[in-house]
Amino acid sequence: MSGLKVALILGSVREGRMVERVSKVVLASLEKREIQVLLFDPLEREEYHILRKPIHFYAPEEDVPNYLLEDNQTLADCDAYVIVSPEYNRCIPGALSNLINHFPPATFAAKPVGVVSYSLGRLGGASVSIQLREYLTELAMINLPIMVNIPFVSDAISEDNEVKDQRIEPLLNGMLDQLVWYGYAMKRIKEEHGQMPL
Repeated sequence: MSGLKVALILGSVREGRMVERVSKVVLASLEKREIQVLLFDPLEREEYHILRKPIHFYAPEEDVPNYLLEDNQTLADCDAYVIVSPEYNRCIPGALSNLINHFPPATFAAKPVGVVSYSLGRLGGASVSIQLREYLTELAMINLPIMVNIPFVSDAISEDNEVKDQRIEPLLNGMLDQLVWYGYAMKRIKEEHGQMPL
């Protein structure tokens, strides 16, 4: 058992979204490693649809909504993150950035993050992968060297979650091996040296 807790964050709320198809493949790979997975789906979290006030903008005397407190603690307790996302107009989907922007860098700092992007076209969401690397670095996260980009996603993964593109699984396994390695490494560093200063 890996002993790691990983948040699986979905990046799409669009009608007819493919994120469920892709995330089920990712989830199956995570579960093979006996990782505890916590799913964050913005479609199922109406309170996050429009960012009004992130948790770190509340004054000490203000009451913070319970869902923010609970989700912030859940995300902070995770050892690593995997984001599954399409690109919208070659950019990060609003639902994804909106969800993440509710929380400060301290929630995510010094933890590994893997990105699985996809698109209906031949680039496989490469644009969003590159943009997310810069964005997530600003949150003090550790971007993994391996990126998983899935082109022609509707053909690459069937409706019953069968992987048709043979390039996907080796890339995904390589990325998740890195996720586990970095997850353990950073846990040990924090135990020995405390939290990373921000």
